[in-house]
Amino acid sequence: MLSSNVMPMPEFGGAGLAYFSPFASDEIATALARVLGGAAYGFEVGAAALQMSKRYDWDRTAHATLARILALHDKQDSLPASGLAPTEAQP
Repeated sequence: MLSSNVMPMPEFGGAGLAYFSPFASDEIATALARVLGGAAYGFEVGAAALQMSKRYDWDRTAHATLARILALHDKQDSLPASGLAPTEAQP
């Protein structure tokens, strides 16, 4: 339950992860020691991770992804045969 603090990881992990800078070995060591050093902290982070995971749903993600792909496909179909939008037409 460790992650770098580089985006987008904090957005996904929320409070459910212990973060460190991937460029600072001392931060990595401290985060590892904290997670491995005590069960209480592990349970705390684990509970937060479980709550964060409830924000994500595979079915909803799959439907949203498919809808976006289809919208992009429909948009592409509306372009001229050249593939350029009418405002981008070459002289």
